[in-house]
Amino acid sequence: MKGLRIYRSSVELKIENGTAFYHHGTIEKNRSDFDYIFRPIYGLLKDYYILNDQLPIVKKYKKYIVQENTYYVVARAEILNECGRNIPEFEGNLLTFVNEIPPVMSWKEFSELTTVSHPKYVCSLFNWDGVYWDIYTEHAHILEKFLLQHSNDIHLEIYHVDSKIDFPHPARSRDKLNPI
Repeated sequence: MKGLRIYRSSVELKIENGTAFYHHGTIEKNRSDFDYIFRPIYGLLKDYYILNDQLPIVKKYKKYIVQENTYYVVARAEILNECGRNIPEFEGNLLTFVNEIPPVMSWKEFSELTTVSHPKYVCSLFNWDGVYWDIYTEHAHILEKFLLQHSNDIHLEIYHVDSKIDFPHPARSRDKLNPI
């Protein structure tokens, strides 16, 4: 599945006492980087459902939740208009967008559904990996809208990616991604 990898200017590699680490700042002070990056496509996603296993912020907006169990929450994607600005940045954040409410699932079924290789349900996928966001989708108009908004954005570095290929970090690899 085709997609984009988005690096934020608010993430810096720092070295203190000989130890390298990533410092996560924010692009804008009044909202999350998630909101800054993805708000332009909220309208395209509003009719879908979000599956998520880690965002406590989603559980605060009960009116949007359509299914909740031990492993995950399913919420109407229009929730992003209210909670998007508060979505925290942390490694492993996975938001899977589906076009129908799935049946109640086990953890194994949920894990399979949230991969880009599951064609039955997955519409779009956002995946935080500590330093960057990935967006994968079969819907070209979502990527086009995203690029229309951010192609000249000085706060973001954007690269084409494919879910079948493990892409390198552009600053630490001999293999280079081609920026958009």
